[in-house]
Amino acid sequence: MSSTVWFGLLGPVDIRLDGVPVPLPSARTRALLAALLCQPNRVVSVDGLVDAVWGADPPDGALTTLRSHVMRLRRCLGPEAGRLQTAAPGYRLLLDPATELDTRMFVARHQAGQLAAAAGDWRSTARYAAEALALWRGEPLADVPSEQLQLDEAAAWAELRVEAIELRARADISLGRPADAAAAMRRLAADHPHREPAYALLMAALAAADRRAEALQVYRLLRTVLVRDLGMEPSPELRALQQRILAMDDSADDADDVDDADDGDGAGGNGDGNGDGTTGDSTPRDEAGTAYVAWPPPHTLPRDVADFTGRGEQLRHITDAAAGLADPHTAFAAVIDGMAGIGKSALAGHAAHQLSDRFPDGQLYADLLGTSPEPAEPRAVLASFLRLLGISPAELPEPDMERAGLYRSLLAGRRVLVVLDDVRDSRQLAPLIPATPGCALLATTRDRHVGVAGAMRLSLGTLTLPESHALLTGIVGPDRTVEEPEATDELLAACAGSPLAIRAAGGRISARPTWQIADLATRVGVPGRRLDELRFADHDVRAGFEAGFAALAGLSDSAFGAGSGSNSSSENTLAISLCQLGLWSGGELGLSVAATLLGRPAPETEEILERLVDLNLLQAPRHGRYLLHDLVREFAAEKAQNLLTEEQRRAAAELWRLPRARSVKTPSSRKTPSSS
Repeated sequence: MSSTVWFGLLGPVDIRLDGVPVPLPSARTRALLAALLCQPNRVVSVDGLVDAVWGADPPDGALTTLRSHVMRLRRCLGPEAGRLQTAAPGYRLLLDPATELDTRMFVARHQAGQLAAAAGDWRSTARYAAEALALWRGEPLADVPSEQLQLDEAAAWAELRVEAIELRARADISLGRPADAAAAMRRLAADHPHREPAYALLMAALAAADRRAEALQVYRLLRTVLVRDLGMEPSPELRALQQRILAMDDSADDADDVDDADDGDGAGGNGDGNGDGTTGDSTPRDEAGTAYVAWPPPHTLPRDVADFTGRGEQLRHITDAAAGLADPHTAFAAVIDGMAGIGKSALAGHAAHQLSDRFPDGQLYADLLGTSPEPAEPRAVLASFLRLLGISPAELPEPDMERAGLYRSLLAGRRVLVVLDDVRDSRQLAPLIPATPGCALLATTRDRHVGVAGAMRLSLGTLTLPESHALLTGIVGPDRTVEEPEATDELLAACAGSPLAIRAAGGRISARPTWQIADLATRVGVPGRRLDELRFADHDVRAGFEAGFAALAGLSDSAFGAGSGSNSSSENTLAISLCQLGLWSGGELGLSVAATLLGRPAPETEEILERLVDLNLLQAPRHGRYLLHDLVREFAAEKAQNLLTEEQRRAAAELWRLPRARSVKTPSSRKTPSSS
């Protein structure tokens, strides 16, 4: 039984058997396949293949090596290996160009669109152009190191793609969708700053959208660029379009526009003027909207952390994976989770700055405010990103799906890094995920349920003692930590490996030169005072936990039931459970003790505990064992004083007195859920 086969050249070289991607073993094998696909069903000579694979200076034994690559390619084709035939004086690859090769499918649809346009069938034109453009996955032959193929084939396909984009814009204008055409043409004009047809369509789209002043501005900007870069005036066709737009605008009385329309010789001109306020031998003036023509790549990353410490292994995982982008068919993504103040944002930001030069088309950053009372709406973030990518507010689509589609379209074929901080849930994240090969996503969240299919997952723990020491030393200076080693260790123990706590402590010490480290170590050691003392400027441990705790109110109790431990129907199950756990001071606890503490059945208790683990409010060092981080315990105990009843607090105190509850010895083997 034969397989369905599909070959792709409009992006990284691609083979798919029954829809499944087939990995190619090397760049030379990809170049061989590309050379055969450029001439499907035709014999390509051995000499021609050698030139395509190695260029003008092939190695000794190139013919033998070429046969080895042919053998490897046949293995990749599996049951379809018979398509690659040996035929003098070389090889040929048999396929159906109409259904099995993206370049031929693209050309066929583009030509059908042109015929439909000639017949005035603009709906068919738009459909054919959209189908043609949908076949593109990136730069043609993106992973083929063959100068010959790049020059002979890729450049021609790229030009056809530009024509297809322009064809789609013509159809959109004719169908009454000028905003869509304007958005596409703005990007095309930015990528091809001297291409007059793109500017003509942009002007026409803006005029059709009743934005004639902007259309005339586009003309002025194009003229500035052409005169400055090429020493030439816009074409007569473009000047005629400008004159027609002027005739549409009864209020237009700009002398520069009139001069331009008259090619410098009409009323208001001086015979040698350029119509834009410059003379023939002067440098064209800069327009305020020059970026409108060549929109600058966005670089909106926040400032990198100057004293970034630790996380070397996680940083290597991110940078190595992003550098390799091993799968050319998907964008790279990494999701970083951890408790409040553990350094998720610092790691994502530091990694983003290290990777920025690998994403020359820009870096986009947004704080999604996932733990705030009002998380960011994806449509608002999309609007911000689209404006940064060159879309004017008037061109923003209203439907959320169209905004997300335009966002993905603008990223297509580009290398952009997207950093999304403090993601609340997958619903908030999904519309903002880049879908284009070559793009990358770094996202941070407190919820392990947040994820991206195929993404790298990094769960951050506390800093080690050496890392904690290095961070504090970097903040307060080595002299102070060397002078007070014991006080330094005591203070770091109180910070419990939390980067946020260490930064708060270091900030307070640095801001008080008369203090010794021992002064703060003593203050944090006072019972109930630790969270009060670990606060400086915007480094506030309690505030970090408070935000996550408040977000628990947005999680439904329906998944857990009412339970006997709830104060009232208005109290949140997870919040109450965390407070009850905060009264436990015996280290690790098992499921049966936790069930007694929470006053719930074991299965329901396990569900609650595991959800708190997912939210990084509780740790699970071993299966069936649970543990609160020291700072989380102190915070939860504080909240318990107001949220728990006297009966609940008394029950927790009585539970600690039970001999088996005090036992936290780890069982030698995994026990049933009823074990403690």
